[in-house]
Amino acid sequence: MYKKILAITLAALLFLAGVNPAFAQDGNDNPPDGTIALTIVHTNDTHGQYKNSASTVGFEKVKAIADKENADLILDAGDAFHGLPFATIEQGKSTAELLRAVGYDAVCPGNHDFNYGAAALKALGTEEPAVKTEDSEGRADKAQKNFKLLNANVVNASDGQNYFQPYMTKTVTRGEEVSVKVGVFGLISPDIYSSTAPENVKDVRFDDAVEAAKKTVSKLKNDEKCDVIIALTHIGMTEKEGMLSSRDIAKAVPEINVIIDGHTHAQYDEVVGNTLIAQTGAYFSNAGIVKIFYEPDSRKIVNTVGRVISPADAEAYESNWEVSKIIEDIEARQKPVLNQVVGKTDVPLEGSAIKTYTEETNLGRVITSAYLETTGADIAFENCGGIRASIAAGDITKGSVIGVSPFGNYLVTKKITGADLKSILEKSLEMGANNLKAYQEGKHEWPANGGGSYLQIGGMKVAYDPARSLDNRLVSVDIGGAPLDLDSTYTVVTNQFVASNASKYPELAVKPELNQYGASEEAVMRYITNHSGKEEWAALMSEKNLKAVGGSGDTGTQPGNEAVENQNSMTDPSEEDPKQTSGTQNITGTGENAPTGVFDNKAGAAIFAAAALAVLILGAAVFKHESDYRQQKEK
Repeated sequence: MYKKILAITLAALLFLAGVNPAFAQDGNDNPPDGTIALTIVHTNDTHGQYKNSASTVGFEKVKAIADKENADLILDAGDAFHGLPFATIEQGKSTAELLRAVGYDAVCPGNHDFNYGAAALKALGTEEPAVKTEDSEGRADKAQKNFKLLNANVVNASDGQNYFQPYMTKTVTRGEEVSVKVGVFGLISPDIYSSTAPENVKDVRFDDAVEAAKKTVSKLKNDEKCDVIIALTHIGMTEKEGMLSSRDIAKAVPEINVIIDGHTHAQYDEVVGNTLIAQTGAYFSNAGIVKIFYEPDSRKIVNTVGRVISPADAEAYESNWEVSKIIEDIEARQKPVLNQVVGKTDVPLEGSAIKTYTEETNLGRVITSAYLETTGADIAFENCGGIRASIAAGDITKGSVIGVSPFGNYLVTKKITGADLKSILEKSLEMGANNLKAYQEGKHEWPANGGGSYLQIGGMKVAYDPARSLDNRLVSVDIGGAPLDLDSTYTVVTNQFVASNASKYPELAVKPELNQYGASEEAVMRYITNHSGKEEWAALMSEKNLKAVGGSGDTGTQPGNEAVENQNSMTDPSEEDPKQTSGTQNITGTGENAPTGVFDNKAGAAIFAAAALAVLILGAAVFKHESDYRQQKEK
């Protein structure tokens, strides 16, 4: 009886902690009697992050974790090859080099991995490992192995044949008598076919993922005689109506034992039926470990457990020197690339915080013009918080462009109405005015109702009256030579952060994406190369898209007129989205998007602590009562 009470007490405590008792991290990842543990180390959605820091795990730690935990498989669930400049400068080759150095077995391509084109992506999985040398201490690098790019539902558009290798098998042994055959296959959601530029996927088709899963699992079970089946998926546990979820895969194909998941940038180890679904978050905020407890005698899986390893947890693992050295070599190799000249400017391109947060700048116009040229959209936005540096007059290098926006952002197009646009512009003007007011009052933080969501604009000419009330300043908006029509529909391009910023621009956030394109800095580099030094460049430097008119004339309370360039230290923590902070890439931390069991304030933690203490006291009291009762019976 008391054991049951203790179990209930413990389960209640784990429930309060947001932990599934069947998958608690402590105490149950050792093999039960008569079983062996198959260990998987996994990552997903690293988006060009590669190096260990206080907020990122990094590949040198993944290798160390895999070695110490005796990993049988190292897997990645996609979006590894595109994002930060480390990856994009070499079109994913630098990331592929690290995947080989760590010893990844397989990668399931994600939607952003197609950003270089399907053929270029496929080549990343077929390149030969680099020839290695010795380090400065004479230690020889171990031979690298290549990883498999796995996908079972991306096919040639011409003949319907698999574009990638659909699955792989691996036999895991324990001694001479025990062997377990593991099958791994890949899937991507057809719903995200448009989540890259159409040109990138013109030669392939994304087929039904559930049907592909059923077909592949049947082959792995019946033809390959696999004991364990793992799906490596870039799908995610989306709650959006009508969109495929990894839960749907688990329910439709229960023979899958584990789903290593990606795409939704969430952190979970969840059981659906008998299938464990695991995802680590994004931007290397965690790595993951899954253990499958397999009973050789019955040839059955007894249990499966999952947990994440945070950057703090990863400190217990000594960074792998081989991978660290390769990272150093790649960084040194990329330095000359960053110094390559892409254009020239006779005037400084203004990106200081006090200017971009309060008024339109010439750098803002360059960025939005680049977005328009890349996508063919009608209008463009760039949030001022996404501009982090100016560019001096003279040669413009790749490194200086990347320094302006070092986030690995990508471009998104959506359709909005003229009424939506009017609302967005009014809000942006209000934010700019609030930012300027905060500066004028000597404050050292941008206000919550301003900050980094003030917009640099392109593709339109906007006149506003700064003398009017903050929510009614627009005088006129001209798009393509025609006045704004509130009932018409316009295509807008912006970065993915602005496109999904429901707290600032819900009119934009709720709209479905039309397409996703490549990295924002790549678009800006191309534009500078094509136009700098030409007549249109000179016009861009002087012809403003945003102009104050009316009661206060062209001066007065117009954002930026009284600003000076000594306030770069002004910051707005509420606007520094994790995806837009080069040193901090933790998507699964605190805030409204935090997963269950993660508290976003001290009050929440205190409530948990009090509740936990109450449960423990209750358990102890019940235990004492049961003990006293047993003693009375024995007397």
